[in-house]
Amino acid sequence: HECDIPEKKQTVRGLEHDNAVKKLSERANRVKELREAGLSITEIAQKTGFSSAVVKLYLSADFSPINAHYGKQ
Repeated sequence: HECDIPEKKQTVRGLEHDNAVKKLSERANRVKELREAGLSITEIAQKTGFSSAVVKLYLSADFSPINAHYGKQ
């Protein structure tokens, strides 16, 4: 019976996780947009305030905002 299935509730930790993933996704997308616009890694770092290492991380093909939140790739 469909009525017997409890509604999924979002925990505080789940909300924090979702917000962190969203924030990282937005940052990575901004870096990618700047790169596509022709900016160098150094220029992107200066414009965004991120380190060059973070810019390179966001531009890497295997970057995942979900795993990056936990410091892993």
